[in-house]
Amino acid sequence: MDAGFIALWQAMPILATIITFAIYVVNQPEHYLAPTVAFVALTLFDRVKNGLNHVPHSIAYVIEVI
Repeated sequence: MDAGFIALWQAMPILATIITFAIYVVNQPEHYLAPTVAFVALTLFDRVKNGLNHVPHSIAYVIEVI
């Protein structure tokens, strides 16, 4: 069961990126996925992913302190 949660945790950034790009392209017909849009979005997703990786450790630390 832990392996499944770990796999899901590792796959979430990729799935979120794919879903976001799909919604961006499908939602508005005039939108197309240009390289400038794609690479900026990938960079932003990477920054968010790095920040979110610290959330579980922070929660565990706060619970431990309380």
